[in-house]
Amino acid sequence: MPLTNEQMVKNLMNYSKYGPMGQVFIMIAIEDYAKMVLEQGPAVDNNKSIISPLLWDNIAHDVLDRLNEMRARK
Repeated sequence: MPLTNEQMVKNLMNYSKYGPMGQVFIMIAIEDYAKMVLEQGPAVDNNKSIISPLLWDNIAHDVLDRLNEMRARK
């Protein structure tokens, strides 16, 4: 049976041959991708995509907001 997305991310985070640096890489990649989505802004879709560009933009905001909230708890 194929792995779920959550299982794949957990595997990447916990079993990198580069140890904890694998986690650093993944966290930076998530943050950088969310920032890139917001910098581009929601594109005009004309119903060509399964995922609404506005939804993608909102998810990017949510991810960055949640990362910032979690970092503030330290």
